[in-house]
Amino acid sequence: MKKTVSLVLCLVLMISVLSVGAFADTKEDPCAKFTDVDTSRWYHTALDYVLTEGYMAGTSDITFEPNGNVSRAMTVQTLYAVAGKPESTDTCPFTDLTRDWYKDAVAWAYNNGVAAGMTATAFVPNADVTREQLVTFFYAFAKYQKSERVGKGTLIDNYKDADQVSKYALEAMQWAVAVELISGRTEDTLVPKGTATRAELAQMLYKYCTTIAPQEEPEEEVYAPVLELYKKALDENWDVTKCTENDVCYLIAMEKEVVDAGYLKTDLDGDGKDELIIAPIWEESDPDYYTGMVYAVYTQEDGKAVQVLSSEERDRYYLCENGDFARQGSGGATLSINQYYKMESGKLVLLEQVWYNANADADNPWFYNDKEIDSENMSDEEFKAAMKSISEKEAQEIQAKYVPKALELSPISEEQA
Repeated sequence: MKKTVSLVLCLVLMISVLSVGAFADTKEDPCAKFTDVDTSRWYHTALDYVLTEGYMAGTSDITFEPNGNVSRAMTVQTLYAVAGKPESTDTCPFTDLTRDWYKDAVAWAYNNGVAAGMTATAFVPNADVTREQLVTFFYAFAKYQKSERVGKGTLIDNYKDADQVSKYALEAMQWAVAVELISGRTEDTLVPKGTATRAELAQMLYKYCTTIAPQEEPEEEVYAPVLELYKKALDENWDVTKCTENDVCYLIAMEKEVVDAGYLKTDLDGDGKDELIIAPIWEESDPDYYTGMVYAVYTQEDGKAVQVLSSEERDRYYLCENGDFARQGSGGATLSINQYYKMESGKLVLLEQVWYNANADADNPWFYNDKEIDSENMSDEEFKAAMKSISEKEAQEIQAKYVPKALELSPISEEQA
C-alpha cells in the first residue's frame, strides 16, 4: 500500500513539474503561443524581440504568419511604434485611410519624410511592400532619427541580381546591405522586387533597433559630473561662497548640519528622458518645509546636463504631487511670492502666481496673474495694473492646489562613494 501511495505521489510531482515547466516556457517565449512559428528558424530571435517590445503582434491569438505579406500600413505602423508613437496634430492629404489603427502612423510618416503617397491623395495602405521598398522606408527612418550609420556602400555588387534594384531604391539598398539590415534571400540574390514577409520585417526591426538606431548616452553618464560635483562639495564641506562659484546650490552648505543631500532621477516633462533632482534628505523631526523642497533640477540637452532651477535661501522650489513646481519667495513681512510652473521641453513654464504685496496695497494685498511680469522694474502702481486683485480666500484656494510631494531620494554620498 505504501509503495502504491509513493508511486502516486511521484507521478503527481512529475506532472506538476512538467506543467510548471511548460507554463514557464510559454511565459518566457513570446512565440510559444503561435502554432505557425518554427522556433528553430532564423527569425525566432527577431520575433521574440518585436513581440516583447510591442512593435508587432500576432495576426490572431495563435498565429503570427511569419510568411505573410507586409503592407504599407503595417510598415509605417511598426516604424511609428519604434519612434515611440510621438503625439502630433499633423494631418495628411490621403483620402484612402479607412482604418483607425494606422491613421496616426501614416500622418506621422508623411509629415516626417518617412513615407510618401502612391499619388498626391492616395497612400494605398493595403498594398504589399517589396524588399526594396521596405529598405527605402527604413533608410528614410534612419535619416529621421539622425542615425550616424547613414551612407552608401558597394557590397550590393556581390549579388548577381543587383541590377534589378530600382533606381529610386538603389541608395537605400546599398545602405541596407552595408549596415547588414538586409541580406540576400539566397547566397547571391537579393530579390529586390520580391514581396517582403512579416518575418523579414521583424528581422529588419530587430537589426535596426539593436545595431543601427542612434543610441542615447546613458542618463547615469550624463548626470555623473553633477553628482560628483555635489559629492565633492559635501565631502570637502564647501562653504556658501565656494558652492556658488562652482554652480552648486549653496543651501547644502547652509543646511548641512540639519539635512543630508540626495538625488532622484525622474521624467518631469514627459519627453522620455529623466531629469535629475538634487534635494534634502530630511527626518520626521525636521521642519515641514523640507517636504518636496528641491535644491536644484537638471535636464539633458545634447548629451549634457543643464541646470533648470536652483533654490536660494529665501527663494525655494518645491515639487508638487501634481508634477508641477511651486516657487516660494519672501521679501520680508510685507512681500511673499508663490509662483507655479510646469516642466515643458526641459524648461519651466509659468502656470499662475499669487502675490502678497502689502507695499502695493496694504488694505487688499493679495494679487493674481498667469503671465510673467518684470516686477523688479515696476512701481507699485504698475504692479497693481499688471496684476488682478483677489481675496485672501481665493489666494488660499489657489495655493491649496499645489501640495508638496515627499521625495524618495538616494544619498549622494553613498551612491557615488
